[in-house]
Formats: sequence, structure tokens, C-alpha cells
Amino acid sequence: METVVYAERKGIPLEADLFRASSADPLIVFCHGGGWITGFRDDYHEEARWWCEQGISCACVSYRLAPLNPFPAAVADLQDFVRYARAKGHERIVAFGNSAGGHIAAMLALSDDYFGPDDDATGFKADAAIAICPITDMTNPRESQFPVGWPFVEQFVGSLDAEDALLKAASPLYHASSGDGPVLLIHGEEDEIVPVEQSRKLFEALKGFGTPSELHVFPGETHAFSWPAWQRIRELARAWIPQSVAS
Repeated sequence: METVVYAERKGIPLEADLFRASSADPLIVFCHGGGWITGFRDDYHEEARWWCEQGISCACVSYRLAPLNPFPAAVADLQDFVRYARAKGHERIVAFGNSAGGHIAAMLALSDDYFGPDDDATGFKADAAIAICPITDMTNPRESQFPVGWPFVEQFVGSLDAEDALLKAASPLYHASSGDGPVLLIHGEEDEIVPVEQSRKLFEALKGFGTPSELHVFPGETHAFSWPAWQRIRELARAWIPQSVAS
């Protein structure tokens, strides 16, 4: 493992842990969960080591957290890591995340808007995404989200009554368009934190745009997947990644 500083914001270094396999591509970029307000990049270290054993290089990336750094900080940081990775020679990048990290992963694959500080930035979009139990639509949060999720959305965007334009800008659903890279969506049918309809809604939108996508809903699984379910997620992702980044 190698730790690198991929950007700096207000004097604070943003770091990523790199796990190198025999091939540079594809590179999996892990976006940790934690409701955008907590979580650490090393939450994905075990997963990165497993993927390295499968011959795929990985990066576990830190990003600025809300509420001190509300949207779009987290998305901008991961976009800048994608730019960093491309500058280091990685050509095919798969964003992978769960919960808040699933939201960020979907944003990386779908958004044509760069949220960082640099003018005329390019190369910030991931080629594909694996989004596990992500929030995909933040509009009308009191209706679209479970009450348990309201505080997380509020801290991420500033208010449950934020302007509709801001809520749409923070929602992967409203960034979907034709020409996007493939997206693999996975959700527990009994998810008590993020409604499964969030993944279903994005899946239908992606189908409408002709974007290669899959949705797998796991019966009986909640927001925290069981170990057998996570092993199944690995199997799905391992089969899906090669075709998702095929040139």
C-alpha cells in the first residue's frame, strides 16, 4: 500500500491509499460510506486487498466531510482524485461505493459537471460505477427519504428546504444522460436507511437513456448487508467490471 496526497484544500491534504495489482487498469476507486459526515478511507482496505488478489488495482480515497464541508465538496474531491489517477496513467476507472459512497460513485459516473475549483477541468468522470444502496434523488427529501435519513441529507446540502436546483445538482438521477458509462446498482430490499426506490428510480432513468445498467435487489437484506450477501456482491462486481470497462 502507498499513501499519496492527491489534492489540497485550504491547506488540508487530501489523501488516498493505493493498492497496486499487476495491471494498472481498470482501477477501482472506493468511496466510503458514512452519511457524508463520517467514515474513513481505510473502511475499504480489506476490500481493496481482496480485489488486488483478483488482479485489480484499487484506491481508497479520503474526502472532505459535511457539515463543515457540504455539497459539492465530497463529489469535487473524488472528481479530483479521478483526474489525479488519469494523470498517473490510469485510463479505465470504476467508482465503487456504498451508502453515501454509493451516491458519490454514481455522481462520478453520471455527472458532466465538474464541481472543483479548477477552470476547464477534464478527465474527472469515471468510466463506470458500482453504487450500493445509494441516495439518487434528494428532491422532496421529506417524501423521498426515510426520516432516519433526513439529518444526513440536511447536513450534506445545508437544509431539507434547500432550493430545488441545489437538490437536483446533488442528485445522480438528474445528471443521468445518454452516453453515460455503465452503472451497477445493488440494494437491500429491506433497507431501513435508504429506500430501495432510490435505486429503482435511477435504474429506470438509465434504461430510458440507453445506459448499460443492472439493478440487483437482495431480498431480506437491510442497509448493512450480511456477509453472504457481500460475497454475492463481490461475485456480481467481479463478473460485471470487465464488461463495464471494455474498450
